[in-house]
Amino acid sequence: MPIFIHNNKGNSATALMKAAQLNNQANQLEASGDFTGAEKLFLQSLQLKIESTGDESIQSALSKNALGELYLKMEGRWEDVRRFLEGADAVRGAIDDFDAACTRDNLGQLWEIKGDMVRAKAARERNPNSMICSNFNRVVDVTRFAV
Repeated sequence: MPIFIHNNKGNSATALMKAAQLNNQANQLEASGDFTGAEKLFLQSLQLKIESTGDESIQSALSKNALGELYLKMEGRWEDVRRFLEGADAVRGAIDDFDAACTRDNLGQLWEIKGDMVRAKAARERNPNSMICSNFNRVVDVTRFAV
């Protein structure tokens, strides 16, 4: 999938600066535990990025990954996690760098939480030359998934 940036509005740079500000504020809210406030700002930031650079831009993919990570913390929003992380992976995976490995690891966390260890492993190992290993103190009782 080609990755490109397009400008469909004359004020694209201003919109992207506003999106970055919203993203930074969302990060602060997330760090303080205000997930609902962070979600609102991340979604506003994503909308500005989509309007300015398109849905399949790297800028939009970064916001989708941030939303996926936030929804992992919010527990129970698994479909939102999947939707945003798969959207981010579609773009970031074409670049195949550290950011793409982070998104694949986030997808792996989702599948672990849902009890699908095969999919978790497959997501993480999609590019064996570009992998990360995360541990965010998430406890998964693997005995409940025994066959």
